[in-house]
Amino acid sequence: MPNHNNPIFESQEFTVEKNKIKFEFSTAKSGKKISKFFNNPSCLNQYISFSNLKGIKDILFSDTLEYLKKNLDLLFIYSFIKNKSEEQEDLLKIFDNFPNINIVFDEDIYNHNFDFKISISKGICIKLKNIVSVIKDSSDTLGESYEGCIDLINNYNKCHQESPIPIKKNIFNLLVNKLDKQEIKKVSRNCQTLPILFDYLSSIKTDKIEDLTVIDIPINMDFKKNHNEFIELIEKYEKIKNYFRENEILKIWQIYIEHYTQENDIKELEIIKDKFSSIDKQFYGKIIDDICSEISTKGKKMILKKKLKGIDMYEFINKYNSYGEFLYDAQLITNIAENINLKELDNDGNTLEEFNKCKFLLKIREDLINNYINGILSQINNFEEFSLFFKYIYKLKINNDISNN
Repeated sequence: MPNHNNPIFESQEFTVEKNKIKFEFSTAKSGKKISKFFNNPSCLNQYISFSNLKGIKDILFSDTLEYLKKNLDLLFIYSFIKNKSEEQEDLLKIFDNFPNINIVFDEDIYNHNFDFKISISKGICIKLKNIVSVIKDSSDTLGESYEGCIDLINNYNKCHQESPIPIKKNIFNLLVNKLDKQEIKKVSRNCQTLPILFDYLSSIKTDKIEDLTVIDIPINMDFKKNHNEFIELIEKYEKIKNYFRENEILKIWQIYIEHYTQENDIKELEIIKDKFSSIDKQFYGKIIDDICSEISTKGKKMILKKKLKGIDMYEFINKYNSYGEFLYDAQLITNIAENINLKELDNDGNTLEEFNKCKFLLKIREDLINNYINGILSQINNFEEFSLFFKYIYKLKINNDISNN
């Protein structure tokens, strides 16, 4: 039963108490359905529905204003401005909070026709026009209002790095054509991702873009997990490298590689390493060395977990020991020895040849040779394997090497 001490507002559909009204504008953008039977209504539709109630206009607008001060819902506020509401002056003050205010929009904005010949201050009209044009990627809408557009978007994105408004292709092309070289750097910075920026740069021909640096690329680098995508990105850069400052790509790839090595295995890393080597081994030398160091670290972990054994282990050590110094770590030396298969060495000439290239007893630090010998002895379970051990000692002629231990 409603409390009759409070005014009651009625429509044909429902009755509600004044002090119990709650406008759930925020749920429209929360991504959560308030019912399994229908989608959340938009803020605008909620407002229209509530406005049909008698006597709650003051409460409704008050709550709406508080919501819009924090969330600049574009279609919602445009409906007020277009209809020249009595509260327009209060609503337009919301733009004073830009760029700190959060811009809100949904898919409906792409199908909505905005008329920017509205009777509000030119400054606010242009600001609204710029925001909508960038979101819709409409260079036709932006037109000659492009001046100040990139500063507007750049300032907003600095305040909203978790939910920026990206520059897309049509606006990118327009601004590159219209702006000077320094302003174009801001355009580059505010593209959605690094791969998308590379796509845009690949599709244009201009002498207005030059000297781009690591601070002129998007914050979101969109790290690729698949080597084919990464290779494609590397190849795209080679076609647009004249747009970048000399050697600056090394800083960009350094950031990329640090993430890529964490997400991918040795095989993937070797493919990327070989790609850089095939383009310019000298120029990309530092990048190649960094990848090799990461590969050696991953290989060490595989040896410790006994996932890298036999000829695969010998080949790996021969290839990457200069980066990882495998033979200076007591525990690793023990594990290497435990992963040696004496039967395999006795029966497979290729394995023995690769094993001999390792020159373990020449390269292992003298005080750690016992770790190596003990590691081999620890895996011997019968007389046959014990015989193979002595055969191995004889073949490598190591008696003199270990006589002092």
